[in-house]
Amino acid sequence: MFVTNNLHFLAMKPTQHHAKLKKTLHHRFAAPSLALLGSNKPLMQRFIEHIAQKLHVAIVRKDDSFFRPQSLSNDIIWVGQSDHFSEIKINTNLDERQLYHLLADYELIFHFEQNEFAQQAIVFGKSIGLTNVLAICEGEEAEGPLFFEAEELDALTDFVLDWTLQKAAKTPIYGLVLAGGLSSRMQKDKGSLEYHEGITQRQWGYQLLQKFCSEVYISCREEQIKKMEYPYLKDKFLDLGPLSGLLSAFQHAPDAAWLVMACDMPLLNERTLLNLVENRNPLKIATAYYNQERKHPEPLLTIWEPRAYRIILDALGRGETCPRHILQNSDYQKLIAIDTQELQNVNTQEDHEAILKKLERRSGYFSTELYTNRPK
Repeated sequence: MFVTNNLHFLAMKPTQHHAKLKKTLHHRFAAPSLALLGSNKPLMQRFIEHIAQKLHVAIVRKDDSFFRPQSLSNDIIWVGQSDHFSEIKINTNLDERQLYHLLADYELIFHFEQNEFAQQAIVFGKSIGLTNVLAICEGEEAEGPLFFEAEELDALTDFVLDWTLQKAAKTPIYGLVLAGGLSSRMQKDKGSLEYHEGITQRQWGYQLLQKFCSEVYISCREEQIKKMEYPYLKDKFLDLGPLSGLLSAFQHAPDAAWLVMACDMPLLNERTLLNLVENRNPLKIATAYYNQERKHPEPLLTIWEPRAYRIILDALGRGETCPRHILQNSDYQKLIAIDTQELQNVNTQEDHEAILKKLERRSGYFSTELYTNRPK
């Protein structure tokens, strides 16, 4: 009887076989989606060609009865129950993962029906009975939607461009101070060093990002948690370098853009961060500074958009763990650094001493912490 009751208890005990993760709202289309409706197909096609000169545009449709994809420019892709992808043959039975990656680098997705992804519409022709219409082109004016003549495709294009940017810009920016590294070359936790008015680099970075982000966290390893003075995110992806912190951040909030900042950039100032935020392009995978001296982007002072999450995971599946290479192989918004010195990383004790001398000349502040603790 005891055994039977015990087995009954085990059978009734709830079990969890999978980790609980936050699912992204961008589960299919990372870019804003818009429905194109109406009977004036030639005008609609002209509009698509028009806006494709300004944005990377994709078209999603269940069939190719609207117009043949061969009639569109090669820089407009066609996805759906057609076997054309520009001029390349593709599998017509795309699953969700394949579709997402196919569209990951596109900035605007057009549908030819209103659905859960494209609830708002631009109408070419009559709009009788339609709801949630943003604009009408060459039809009948109605109360609410903007009206454009057929000759005003430039104005309509500008309107849709503004709508697309506003839609994408609603994504909040969270901040992440990358402080989970081993600091093997420095031989001391770089986040605990002091360069600014007696506060650690972790604290300084957190306070700096607070001015530009709605939420800020410090990325750290398990053994660093007891040292954390501010909200933190423990690295859940181990031994991946900076990607450990970035992927852990996206796992925490997959629908936020993440402004990451390495904790070893003591020369960074508000001006450079403000320039990064003000010139953010939420339609790209990321907005990053390009270091003209070293001829590469700086991934550890970058705003990574939500669409980057799957792209990074996909790169990781191929064995790629360098965030700089991920940026270089993706469509990111390139900014020229105001002062490349601000992007300087302090990795060694020699770097540390040189930065301290530079800061001493600038402000008169000098820390002897590393001098008194460095090995002889």
